[in-house]
Amino acid sequence: MRRILSLLAAAGAALALCLVPVGPASAFGGELLACSIGPGAFSDGACSPHVISNPDSISFDVVNESGSGYSFSWTLSGHYTISQGCTSTTYYCWVTSPAASDHDVVASVTVTQNGSSETLSATARVFAVCGRVWC
Repeated sequence: MRRILSLLAAAGAALALCLVPVGPASAFGGELLACSIGPGAFSDGACSPHVISNPDSISFDVVNESGSGYSFSWTLSGHYTISQGCTSTTYYCWVTSPAASDHDVVASVTVTQNGSSETLSATARVFAVCGRVWC
């Protein structure tokens, strides 16, 4: 009987620990680099178009930020023209890319907050457009 009571007391203590409220998450490191091409949902790490257009509008956004004091260092490769953002103070980098051939636009961003840094990357896959269809 004492064993059962001990087990019940231990289980109750464990349950009580699970119910203790904690503050909001503010730890650095949960950030992600999401991308989207044209209209459509963002995805983590890679994206492709859902609508045929030329040029394609590509959005790279750092998401899941916690707190303030962020800075950003953007690096891009591929065929693109910057349309907005891509600066040390913007969590987003929006570009356009011609759809003359299949290619990738790769964004890499080093995110810094309070002396901690991490580098995130995402790839946007652009498909060639021939008239009103993908080639």
